[in-house]
Amino acid sequence: VTLEPGISELPFIRSKVAPVYTWRYQGGFPTAKELDLVRGYRFQAPGNLAAGIVSIRDQKVFVGQASIGDTAQGSDVNLTLGADPQGRAPRRIEQLANNKYRVTTTFNNPKIYAVEVELSEFFPQPFTLEFPQAERTPEGYHLRFTLNPGQSRTVAYSVTFPQRQ
Repeated sequence: VTLEPGISELPFIRSKVAPVYTWRYQGGFPTAKELDLVRGYRFQAPGNLAAGIVSIRDQKVFVGQASIGDTAQGSDVNLTLGADPQGRAPRRIEQLANNKYRVTTTFNNPKIYAVEVELSEFFPQPFTLEFPQAERTPEGYHLRFTLNPGQSRTVAYSVTFPQRQ
């Protein structure tokens, strides 16, 4: 590669990747009436990738840049771009008892391609969770599902916080 003045990109590797568009929420038990979802892309590294900045284009339109660390071939690459204006999920929190809550969240995919939704929520300790669809973690839960174009999905769980003495 010949380095000329003004060059800001070097085409070391050109490979096809199959990115999955993602929406993520990771945080504490919110009392907000809406979750703001962070947009991003995930794909498997086609080869060993050096750390650096990745420019992202969606349907030939520049949508942002994200950084990656050194990544081994076949490992997941997660590119995070910030809040998605279309990635908002209305949420209803009902207090069933002094220390028990029912949380219902609705996700709508207005895009023309599938979106993978990934949720990780953390609760004050100790807690009891009733959410059979999700993977229970020591801090809360983790849930991942895919929404096809135009599809909606509602998820609901109950969480109980024991009364403190």
